[in-house]
Amino acid sequence: MRTHIKDMIAGWVALLSGIAFAHFPIGVSPESDDGLVRVGWTPVQFGICSCRPVQLFPGDADVYGIAAGALNLNQMSVVASLSPLNMVRRNYFAQIGLIDVCELNCALEVGLLNLTERNFGVSVGVFNVESPDGRLGNDGQFSWLPGLQVGLVNGGCGVQTGFYNIGGSLQIGALNADGSVQIGLLNAAINGDNRSACFQIGLLNYNPRGIVKWMPIFNFSRGNE
Repeated sequence: MRTHIKDMIAGWVALLSGIAFAHFPIGVSPESDDGLVRVGWTPVQFGICSCRPVQLFPGDADVYGIAAGALNLNQMSVVASLSPLNMVRRNYFAQIGLIDVCELNCALEVGLLNLTERNFGVSVGVFNVESPDGRLGNDGQFSWLPGLQVGLVNGGCGVQTGFYNIGGSLQIGALNADGSVQIGLLNAAINGDNRSACFQIGLLNYNPRGIVKWMPIFNFSRGNE
């Protein structure tokens, strides 16, 4: 029975932990995208896609209002952006699309897939990924905010709520892996390092640093080995 449970856990970990690509840097390069009119900032941005001559202003302009693209958008900073593929270096209010890519999210992202280097706001989608390396060596801006991910699968840092969560500081979901605090049905500390779960509440909890590795209802770490 115990072997069967371990095989089951190993299966969903191997399948779903492809989310580990969050460890790769998530970056946006809007400087290469030109526009019809050269400006440093603009209240609006419109275009078909992020290349000349089908967008009004260049990608390295700061947009202090709404930016919209029919196919995609690649912009330095925006207050609000609407596009099927949103690529924004800094999002200050809302980013809405099918795929959202953002280096610094300060407010809200809504999409099927949200890829964020540093999330200090809220990401809502089917898949949400924040690079765990994004909070290392940053400039300290908004560093006290934990960030929230709400989706089917969440990976990275901060607070996570969804079906499967990996790597968050607080995780609430059916399957949780490598979170500091985990609340769910099946909780597991996979890596066994300092980012592994320290406190777990769930139907079944696995913690290699626990006094007992497998525990129902709750488990906790006894400290670094």
